[in-house]
Formats: sequence, structure tokens, C-alpha cells
Amino acid sequence: MAKSGGGHLSFESPQERTARRLPRAHVLGAFQVTWAQLFDAPLLDGCKTPIFVLGEHAGAKAELLALIRTLPFEPVDAGGLRQARTVAAMYFLVTRLARQYGFLEHGHDWRTSVRALNTLLPPALGLAPRLTAWRPAGSRG
Repeated sequence: MAKSGGGHLSFESPQERTARRLPRAHVLGAFQVTWAQLFDAPLLDGCKTPIFVLGEHAGAKAELLALIRTLPFEPVDAGGLRQARTVAAMYFLVTRLARQYGFLEHGHDWRTSVRALNTLLPPALGLAPRLTAWRPAGSRG
């Protein structure tokens, strides 16, 4: 994935494409990197799992953030729709690494991959790293 001059990935996200095709719609993005297993067990290390919310329309985004707060998840305002590129790229990177190191195989805890994503993604989006820190098994911190 090539980078464009503005530091953003050069492909168009599905959210951006939808907003371009429906210019009067208030397009939002959320839950696109939420692993299915988290819907059955949304707490991770005793903390709500972050849900990254993207959108250009402040009012629509505020409504979605408020709705997610009523669920057992922690909404995070991750910026505009262009940030969906970073969210998708980080998800694919963490998933590839999880497969490479066997975290997605039977008997391994898939939460390790989710912890890594939750730790790496906020700084990549320019957000403060206020989420649960991920540490490899056996490390101290």
C-alpha cells in the first residue's frame, strides 16, 4: 500500500467511496476491525474493547458515539473517513502477524491479537495511547 503525499494510504476506503457516491449522506465507520469473538466477550483484561468511530459529520458521529457508550464497548473518535485507511491497514497487519506467529491457531488466545491492535492503532491515528497496553506473554511492565 503506497503512501500519498499527505501521509495517508493511497487507496480509497469503502467509507470514503460510499460518501463520494452518496454526497448528502452522513457516512460513518465503526466496528470494522472488531473481531467476532468480542461480541460474545467484549471485556478485554477487564476493560471495554475500543470501537474506532470515523466520520465527517459531527452530529451523526456524536450520536453513534453515544449509542456505542450504551454497549459494553468503549467508543473512540478516530477522526474523519480518511482514517479508515489506517484502521484497515493496521487490522490487516496485526491479523497477518497473528497468523504468522500462530495466535489464531486452535488453542491460542485470539485476544493477544486484539491487544496488539488496540495498542498500535491509536498512535497510528494520532490519538493518545489511552487504551489498555498490550504486553507479550511473560513480559513485565
